[in-house]
Amino acid sequence: MYTQDSERFTEKDLLLKEAVADFKVTYEEELQNTKLHVECKAVLKSLKNHWDGLLVFVKHPVIPMDNNESLCAFSKLAHLNPSEK
Repeated sequence: MYTQDSERFTEKDLLLKEAVADFKVTYEEELQNTKLHVECKAVLKSLKNHWDGLLVFVKHPVIPMDNNESLCAFSKLAHLNPSEK
């Protein structure tokens, strides 16, 4: 794992952002394809609709990609007796 202020992190972050930008261009081009299967088009439209939410982890690397820590904390609370909460 790289720290966010390291040169290696900056290099990898830039590569990731370039790949994401290229991917966006590709899915937008594919959406213009009139011969695209209806189910493929639906998937690409969903991708377009959720694009910003899907990129939260790319735009804000301090946000964890999973919520395991939150789920563990919630699970511990859920198993407590009512008098312990």
